[in-house]
Amino acid sequence: MVYNNIKCADRQTIFYKNNGETKFLRCFKTLIDKQYINSVIIDILLIIYIKPTRPSADKQQLGVIIMKNVQVSRASLSRLPLYLAYIKKIDSKNVSATIIADALGLGDVQVRKDLSSVCGFGRPKTGYVTSELIKQLESYLGYDKVTKCVIIGAGQLGMALLSHNGFSRYGLDITAAFDKKFSRALKLENNKYLLTMDEFADYCKDNDIQLGIIAVPENAAQEVCDIMAKNGIKAIWNFARRELDVPEDIVIQNEDLALSLAYLKKITEQHIP
Repeated sequence: MVYNNIKCADRQTIFYKNNGETKFLRCFKTLIDKQYINSVIIDILLIIYIKPTRPSADKQQLGVIIMKNVQVSRASLSRLPLYLAYIKKIDSKNVSATIIADALGLGDVQVRKDLSSVCGFGRPKTGYVTSELIKQLESYLGYDKVTKCVIIGAGQLGMALLSHNGFSRYGLDITAAFDKKFSRALKLENNKYLLTMDEFADYCKDNDIQLGIIAVPENAAQEVCDIMAKNGIKAIWNFARRELDVPEDIVIQNEDLALSLAYLKKITEQHIP
């Protein structure tokens, strides 16, 4: 299963392939602290949601995850983090699906359907109690359970990702970076580790690592991808600018920073008189 991002003016469309079929998800952006949510955070969340995240999941189908006998589409899952981010920023005791929809530029029927599938229906005229809705969404999305991630490639990009603190608010913790240039383990001040490649297999096994990040040059990316697959990684965030071959049961998100910057350059040029 492979993701490829195509940037649009007001949304991010993510195409993925499964069993020869091409599907798509649309992940809308919203405002946090007067800035758009970083789209790569949503990408990571989507990767995690490909498999059931709750112990009570009964089964998984293409495009639908069934949890507690409730069908939740991947498209709905991609919107739930946006709803949560918005309602955590408002100062109101209650919030309705209509208010959320208007703020995010979505249809109120869609928002109401998404919320009711995981949080039940709000009360007539008053909607949901904001604090309770936050708790329910955080619990459902797994924000109350930390997911550990690892990086292979401790260059400038890898180290920047390792030191970034913004992932923790989404229940993600990049705990270690591995690189063949290291000859011994090193613990950093932020309780993260720089480890040798010889330690990778044992670290993944001991810490139940299922999400990996590739931050190595293109010519080493496939080898690193194979190492991750061999050691139980089920979702990969790939920063190497090349397509990688992965088993069918592994999800890979390809991130091209140069392409994203080129997109912004084009948008800037269009707005310059």
